Amino acid sequence: MLVPDLRGHGHSGRPAAIRPENFTIGRMAADLVAMLDHARAERVRWVGNSLGGILALSLLGTDPQRLESMATFETAYRLNLPPGATPLIPIGTKIFGKGLSSWAAALGTTSDPTARRLIADILSGNDLTCIGAIAYNLARYDLIAGAQAYAGPILLMRGGRDRAVNRALGPTLAAMAGRPNFALVEIPKGGHCANLDATAQWRETLLAFWSH
Repeated sequence: MLVPDLRGHGHSGRPAAIRPENFTIGRMAADLVAMLDHARAERVRWVGNSLGGILALSLLGTDPQRLESMATFETAYRLNLPPGATPLIPIGTKIFGKGLSSWAAALGTTSDPTARRLIADILSGNDLTCIGAIAYNLARYDLIAGAQAYAGPILLMRGGRDRAVNRALGPTLAAMAGRPNFALVEIPKGGHCANLDATAQWRETLLAFWSH
């Protein structure tokens, strides 16, 4: 199993210049291809949450043979946020500080107290300037074409408590509806991180997906 820290996250490094062009979806997806090459992993069963799912979708357009299957949760295949939305992340961090901003993000991510503490700890260990640069690139993207062209199995898990992402899923579900390789599974008690707040159903859903 490979569980990477993306650039600017966790124990991974960061570019000398923190600019949006150094944190594009394509650039971060290329980092993961380099990781797979280093690990000599020619084909993988991909499981991606949020940004992890977005990077998998990017690979479907550039390196689809790497993915034996793709499972995502709380990932929209297309997003078009209003202009000016993403600068609020670094501004909020400067106003409230890293610790309080991390807790605010955790509160908005899950209702599970244990999961909130874990998410706050993870976020407080990340470089939030890098997160702001990443968010700039996530405001507007369209990766539906790669998913439509992919012939392998696709699973989309939708957490019932993640209202923000669920509002954005309309174009994704309309584009993928009726495709024989696409499955949508509802996880009613799942928030943005269903692996943390609806762990049992999340795990069972993945095992069932892989068994087919």
